Formats: sequence, C-alpha cells, structure tokens
Amino acid sequence: MRSVRIRWMMPIALGLLLAAGACKKDSPKEDVSAPAAEPAEPAEPAAEEEAPATGTPPAKKPAAAPAQPAAEAPAPTAAPEGAPAAAPTPPPAVTGPKTALPDPRLLLTLKDVQDLAKGRTAFRRSALQGVPTDDDTDAILYEPEKGASYGAALQVFRGRSPDAARERFVAMLASYPSAQEIAPVAGRTFFAYWEEILYVGFIVPARNLVVVVSCGRKFCDSDALYELAKKVGSRTNG
Repeated sequence: MRSVRIRWMMPIALGLLLAAGACKKDSPKEDVSAPAAEPAEPAEPAAEEEAPATGTPPAKKPAAAPAQPAAEAPAPTAAPEGAPAAAPTPPPAVTGPKTALPDPRLLLTLKDVQDLAKGRTAFRRSALQGVPTDDDTDAILYEPEKGASYGAALQVFRGRSPDAARERFVAMLASYPSAQEIAPVAGRTFFAYWEEILYVGFIVPARNLVVVVSCGRKFCDSDALYELAKKVGSRTNG
C-alpha cells in the first residue's frame, strides 16, 4: 500500500520540478553589473555675463530713443593737454556816435572878416582852392572883391575818433611852415606862417575836430588872428 502511494506521487513531484525549472528559465535576469544612475539635477541658470575689467557695462538690448531735447549751445570742447590756449577774441572797437561836421559859414562869418579888415575892404565868399570837401572836411574862403590879396579862410577836419583827430593835429604841426605850439584856444594850438599868410590851428577834443584859421598880413597880424581863432573856438565848442 505504501509502495503504491510513493509510486503515484513520484510522477507528480517530477512534474512540479520541471515546471519550476521552466519558469526560472523564462524570467528576465536582473542587471547587477552597475547601480542605476541617479537622475541628473537640473543645471543652474547661467550667471549674468560679468563686466570687463575696463568698467564698460555689458551690452544690453537698446531701449527706445528718448524724446529730442530743445536745442542748446554746444558745450565748449576742451583743448588737448599741452596745447596752447586760444587767444581771447578782442572786443569790437567802440568809436561812439559820429560827430556832426559844423558849417564853416557859422564858425567864421562875413562880419568877422569885415571887422578884421576894419571895414576898409568888401569880401565875397568862395571855395578854398586845394581843399576838397567831403563828409569829414569842409572849408570856406573870404576873398577881397578887388585885388588879389589873400583874405581870410577857415578849414574844419573831423576825425572818426579822438586818436584820429590827435594824429591829424600832430601831422599839421609837423608839416605847416615855421609851426610852433602856443597857448591853447580850445585844445592844443599851433601858430604858423608862410610868406604873406598867417595860420592858427587847434584841436577841439570834445568833438574830434581840428580847425585852422588863416588870414593875409594885409588884413591882420598874429594877435588879431589869435583873437579871431578864439572866437571861432568858442563857437565850435558850443
């Protein structure tokens, strides 16, 4: 009885062993050659580009252009180091208002000349030869109606500045024959003579004028001419 039971169980046990072996053969083998790699950590964000050593900031996306400001004067450009400084621009010369040229007929009148000749001679007014008239120069001559004697004359010169008037006076003082400075009439004054003609010239500083009064020896002497020049000078200053 026992032998029969063993004989019956043997085929069953053998079948179980064969089935177990087949299951083990078909199952996938576990890869134990290397441990599984850990998932990689997310990369850190790239650091902002560092500014170069010169201090120049990194390039950025250009922003919108600002509104155009109002026009301004350009800033002065600095001169290069070691360059000589530019000379300052001199201010424009100031000449002041132009002085009106007085009318010589009002400075030396016909009556003045007739009084000088003590009424012995009649005179007529005419142009003084050799003295052209323009905006800065005028002249007048009173000549006797009879004869060829030199009567009396007046010349007026205007300088465009005080320096110009002084330069003209100095030039006359140097060019008139036998000229020498005498007591002032209105400003610096000279007396000169040439043959039969006497001259008194003077400057009027307040009006940038140079005046020359002259007469012939037949009708005046140096004293009479000087007094006449003083009368003319007073009218010129007025």
